[in-house]
Amino acid sequence: MRLAVLGAVPAGQYVSTRWAEDWRPGHVVDPSTSVTTQYDRAVTSLDDLDRRLHIVEAEVARMREQAAITSSDAAAARVLAGGADRDVSEVRAELRAHTQALNALRETQLEQAQKMSDGFTTLIVGIAQMTNLLQKISESNDD
Repeated sequence: MRLAVLGAVPAGQYVSTRWAEDWRPGHVVDPSTSVTTQYDRAVTSLDDLDRRLHIVEAEVARMREQAAITSSDAAAARVLAGGADRDVSEVRAELRAHTQALNALRETQLEQAQKMSDGFTTLIVGIAQMTNLLQKISESNDD
């Protein structure tokens, strides 16, 4: 981003405000070539000093604006991070609750499976006894 400081820089030249380190006394950008140049002129008049001071003041104002924006962005990022942390905490709590419910369901299913296995064993033994009794009755009828 380049800023033309009206009346402060010779016609056809722009002060670079892209980075703080770009600015040095007499540091200007030629817009036709986009090349940064350095001129070595001593301050020869109060107008020259006033122009340079105006450039510095403009740069300081831009830096203050950027610092305010950065501070605001950092505050917004902290708020978002806090909200995300709360959201993650809530999700973790829900996940723990679901895990506990699934573990309880697993225990219940294991108990029920054991009861069913015991019941089927009793049923198989009972059917085997009935089969033996029926076979004995059938053999006694055949005699």
